[in-house]
Amino acid sequence: MEIGSLLLISCFDSGSNLPLHIDAILLSSSRTLQYKFPCSDF
Repeated sequence: MEIGSLLLISCFDSGSNLPLHIDAILLSSSRTLQYKFPCSDF
């Protein structure tokens, strides 16, 4: 059983260069989990 994972973190709003939130996407075993939380909590 092969497991591949990919973690993407974006911490910028499309309208500014200020970090407003983080989008973390974890891909593993054909499953996609997405988390969104404030950068201040990271």
